[in-house]
Formats: sequence, structure tokens, C-alpha cells
Amino acid sequence: MLILSEQQVRERLDLDESVAVLEKMFRRDYAGTVQMPLRTQMQTFSDLTCLVMPCSDSALPGAGVKLVTVRHGAHFNGDRVQADCFLLEQASGKVCAVGHRHQISCSS
Repeated sequence: MLILSEQQVRERLDLDESVAVLEKMFRRDYAGTVQMPLRTQMQTFSDLTCLVMPCSDSALPGAGVKLVTVRHGAHFNGDRVQADCFLLEQASGKVCAVGHRHQISCSS
């Protein structure tokens, strides 16, 4: 698996092309090809909620899972929300890409 920093991603992507692809994707009728079950939410520890959000699209074909943790109450070093997206390889089902989003809580 190739691991890129945010800067490396920015260097490799053409912004205009990326916007055009995203626009095309959002305009198409995906009702017949997308499977997106309701997210699963569970209280993992007394102050932590875990959200699991799978999705697949047979027209691409692609599948992925977003995993989010939300800390309630006292924050650990200011971190409140962590989110990771896992893209699955079609042939093997293995994780072929991971995206991480780190958010800092602005309020208590």
C-alpha cells in the first residue's frame, strides 16, 4: 500500500480535474448501484462513541468503510473526533487506501 502525506496528495492531484470528477459523480443517479446501510453506533467506553459507516457502489466498482470515534466530556489533548476511511480493493477485499481526518475540538 502506498502511503502519501497530505502534501504529496496535493502535489499529485490536479484540482480542476478532481472537481470535475466529483461533480460528475454527484450528478449521476446512484440509487440503483449504491449500498449504504445505516451507520452503526456504539458506546465503546464511558466517554467514547464509535461510528461505523460502510458503503459500496457496483457501478464504480468500489467499497469502503468510514470509522469515526467521538470523545465526550473531558478531551484527550484537545482531540474530540477522529475519522478514518478505508477503501477496499475489489479483487481481494483488502484495504488499499486509508484516509485520516483529525479534528480538534473548539468547544468544551
